[in-house]
Formats: sequence, C-alpha cells, structure tokens
Amino acid sequence: MPDQNSGPLTNVFELQRTAIEQSRDAFEQMIDFQLQFTDAVVSGTEATSELYLQGIETSRKALHSYLDAVDATLPGSDDAVAQIRDTIDEQFDRLEDQQEEAMAAMEESIDETEDASEVYLDSLDDQLDVLIDAHEQTEERTVEALEQIETQVERIQEEGQEQAARQAEELQERVQDFQEQMQSTSSED
Repeated sequence: MPDQNSGPLTNVFELQRTAIEQSRDAFEQMIDFQLQFTDAVVSGTEATSELYLQGIETSRKALHSYLDAVDATLPGSDDAVAQIRDTIDEQFDRLEDQQEEAMAAMEESIDETEDASEVYLDSLDDQLDVLIDAHEQTEERTVEALEQIETQVERIQEEGQEQAARQAEELQERVQDFQEQMQSTSSED
C-alpha cells in the first residue's frame, strides 16, 4: 500500500526536478547565446578595426605620395616637407595606437565578461546541484514519512478491528450471560 500513494508524490517531485533542470539548461543556453553574440560582435569589430587601420595606412601613403610630389616639384622644400611628413606620421601613429588601445580595452572587457559569465554559470550550477540534492532529500523524507504514516494507519486500523472484535465477543458473552441469568430467574419463578 505505501507504494500506491508514494508514486504520485514521487512523480510530483520528479516533475519539479525536471523543471529546475530545464530552467538551468535554458539559462545556460541564454548565456551561451550571449557569449556567441559577443564573439560575433568582437569579430565584426575586429574586421572594422582592421579596415580602419588599412584606411589610415592608405591615407598615410596617399599623403606621403603627395608630399613626394611636392618635394619633387618644389626645389628647396626638403626640410619643410620632411617636417610635415614627420607630423603626419606622428598623427597617424597616434590614430593607430588609439585604435589598437581601444580594441585591446574592448577585448579585455569582453574577456572579463566571459570570465564573469563562466564563474556565474559555475556558481549557478553548484547552487542548482545543491538545490536538487536538497530536493531529492526532501522527497526521500516525505516519501518515508508518508510510508510511516500509512503503516501506522494500517496498524491502528488492524488494532481497531481486533479491539472491535474483542469487544463484540465480550458483548456477545455478556448478552449470553444475561440471557442465561434471565432464563434461570424465570425458571425459578
């Protein structure tokens, strides 16, 4: 009899655990999607950055070509052109450095976010494992308590039936004794 009633209860606990595990899977998939999206953004940003750096280099070369043409057509402008060329190179070097620093900062930030996400997922997994263990222990205790209650109820029913049978037997004996007394009293009269 205990197995009949604990089956539905066990099913309820199993459904709850399944819901917890499905929620965990859905959350992990959501985080994984976010990380994949971030990786795609980084890849796109890296490609854009590469194009930007190529554009800087193309502009630098175009200006150098222009300065070469100026230097070739204007005799005596060597010092001025060299100074302009140095200034242009410094500015383009700064642009390249700033772009590389921005990319490095973004990659570091993304790496930190990915690390934090992994730590969070690990922590979540640990917490959900503890929750599921506690849930399983609660199920065990609940099923055991239910089985003990059912056993006690069965024992009480059996004892009650036995006691009722004894009382019925005693009552029947008293009725017989009473009938015998009544018969003997009526026979004496």
